[in-house]
Amino acid sequence: IYVDDVAVDFPELKIYMLHCGLLHNPSIAVYIALRHKNVYTDVSPANPIRMQYPKYYTDIEHLRYCEFAIPDKIMFGTDYPFTYPMSFAVEYFRTLPLSDKFKENLFEKTARKFFEL
Repeated sequence: IYVDDVAVDFPELKIYMLHCGLLHNPSIAVYIALRHKNVYTDVSPANPIRMQYPKYYTDIEHLRYCEFAIPDKIMFGTDYPFTYPMSFAVEYFRTLPLSDKFKENLFEKTARKFFEL
């Protein structure tokens, strides 16, 4: 809710909404990123042992929704130092049945766009 308000008041400010609404409603987070050109979000995997517990980390339907709705506004984030080993989390996401273009955005292009690299 607060991200939505700030995005309305400061439309030129780039906002990076962490964890795609984890513990709240990830669908609302996707909606806010879709609604505002200046709002981006991420999927940040937790510790691999606990990765299965937050539903959206393993919910392929949520990730496909992101791929459809905000393919160039979502990034692969980290929960360092809680994500260990990081290579496991990266490989996990690389093997998901999502398009190569979406994975390229997730791992590189969106971050380059956000940080203007």
